[in-house]
Amino acid sequence: MVTIWATHALIRGQGEIRQLIETGRLLEAKELVQKKLEEDPSSPDWLYWKAAIAFASGDFAEAERTLQHVVRSQAASGTHLLLLGEIHDRKQHWKEASGAYRRALAFPHGPDLLIRLARSEFRAGNPPAVIETLRPLAESPEATGEAHFLLALSYGRQGDLEQSVAHLSKAVEKQPDAASYRFQYALALAESGQMENAMKELRRTLVLEPNLAMAHFYLGQILHNMNLRNDALAALQRAERLQPGIPHLAFSLGLLYKLQGDFDQAIPKFEKEIAAGTDHPPAHFHLAEILFRRNQTRRSEELIKRAIALQPGMADYHLLATEIALAADRLEEAEVQVKTAIGSDPNSGRAHYLRGRVLQAMGRTREAGSAFELSRKLMDGRREGAPAP
Repeated sequence: MVTIWATHALIRGQGEIRQLIETGRLLEAKELVQKKLEEDPSSPDWLYWKAAIAFASGDFAEAERTLQHVVRSQAASGTHLLLLGEIHDRKQHWKEASGAYRRALAFPHGPDLLIRLARSEFRAGNPPAVIETLRPLAESPEATGEAHFLLALSYGRQGDLEQSVAHLSKAVEKQPDAASYRFQYALALAESGQMENAMKELRRTLVLEPNLAMAHFYLGQILHNMNLRNDALAALQRAERLQPGIPHLAFSLGLLYKLQGDFDQAIPKFEKEIAAGTDHPPAHFHLAEILFRRNQTRRSEELIKRAIALQPGMADYHLLATEIALAADRLEEAEVQVKTAIGSDPNSGRAHYLRGRVLQAMGRTREAGSAFELSRKLMDGRREGAPAP
């Protein structure tokens, strides 16, 4: 339904035509407007209503043609341009919508026009234009929650997390019952490292919208980061019931099951993540590690090779590859893998310990002893909180 025609009180026929359109009596409205246009074919007012009826009927092309005729004749008012902008919005022609709204700025207008312009500019991928449009409004009492929300998203796109958090806070203050504002606020707080506050905002979001699967998902991630694993698992399970296809949800569940030692539950989750075709190296690694401990060496080796191909240089990946090669008595390969791991993380006590085992198996006992000694020093230093040598 057209929502903007009342912004220009000089449009003739506003009361009668608007009432017909709002009550769904489009045919009657169309006939009335046609009669008026027979009397005055170039009337900007009746051409406006012809476009408004076409718009309300879903005939955006006809509505646009009618308004463009008025625009070309230099008779367009702010109301004509507002409707033209809304037509472009509905057609998802964001740049054209922005152009119409910008032209409407030449006429008397309120905050609503600025927000419409900013919304179209944001959808067109132009955050600087959003900031330029809304920054003056944000400093006035007329600023709405949406104005601050659009500013927050635009600052976020520009990498200004501090401004994004500040405007999201104001958006929530203006409209405390807007779940989408609270959700984005929570994500921004998490990104800025304020995990406790992020958790609280996500819980408030879920009070407003209990079935918002992504809120359960991110709550689970945050609770995991806070080492509240049981709560994290419960949140992720709720997310899975609501929306099973959330990217990396299966991996997150698999990791929690693995950390709890529930490998029978973890394995199918990692398999699901891999089957989704996301090429997520940690899923390959964690599944490979479980399967290696269960003596399923062949499948484990396939998985760890894939993880290394996708994300070379990860010390943990190369250490698992070292263990697999060592178990198969492929000592030269094991030495290459453990050297790569040490190159990625020289202060890993586990890496030097594995190197000692490889060297010991190769009969290089003196070098092995040095590797074991270095491993012990590194591990003792980390336990005591001292800097590793």
